[in-house]
Amino acid sequence: MALRFQTESRGPHDVTDDPNTTDDSHLPAVPAGAPSPPASPLPRYDDIPSEITEALRSIVNRHELRSGEPLPNSIAVTSALPGEGVTTVSQSLASLIAQEMGRFVCWVDCGWLTPGGDAVVTGRPDLLDLLDDHSQIHSAFQIAADLPQLISLSPGPVPENKRNLIVRSPGFERLLKILTEEFDHVVFDLPPVLSNANALAMLRQADASIFVVRHRSTTIAQVERAIESTQPTPNLGVVLNRYRSSIPRRLRRLLDG
Repeated sequence: MALRFQTESRGPHDVTDDPNTTDDSHLPAVPAGAPSPPASPLPRYDDIPSEITEALRSIVNRHELRSGEPLPNSIAVTSALPGEGVTTVSQSLASLIAQEMGRFVCWVDCGWLTPGGDAVVTGRPDLLDLLDDHSQIHSAFQIAADLPQLISLSPGPVPENKRNLIVRSPGFERLLKILTEEFDHVVFDLPPVLSNANALAMLRQADASIFVVRHRSTTIAQVERAIESTQPTPNLGVVLNRYRSSIPRRLRRLLDG
């Protein structure tokens, strides 16, 4: 399938009419006859753990009920410490929004901010390529096999000595603006903010955050310090990952009504 994107002057997710447009605030047109993006590595919606799905639904519903506002356009999912399960939760959030809300979603892998987390991208442009030429972004996308409205972007690798400069550069800010304007929602998978200053800098460019806490792994003090460090970016909630209740599931369902 061919990707279709929206701009302010056109209907939802339509391709630009002028392939030679120089407006860098929107995605360039999909060239005629361009191949479909490769399959995304994101897990299938049906494979998301039910505990995570319910936790994310609660966060989304609570936000909409309390604020009276729709879900923010860009959401950064992060943690205080490594190994909390951020990737699982961020991918689940992107899939849930695409499947249950019918939105056009881009999941962005920010592993390039972490030493050793910048796996080589084969056959697709990396972040340096995208910053040099935004028109290559279509070649960097991957599309979910079971959710055509769910796109993933994994733009590594990035040399370690350039990460700090890139995350604060105008070119990177323009790239983020393109994504947030063209997709209904953008979900960023960020490294832990207590150990990665660049992740903290990038989180502050998002509209809101969600924290992931692994049960019996992170202390309350660490979570509080992490959330405080991300202010004034609003926090939507905390997902308690790998929580195991001693109450039988059947009884929990009765208690939950």
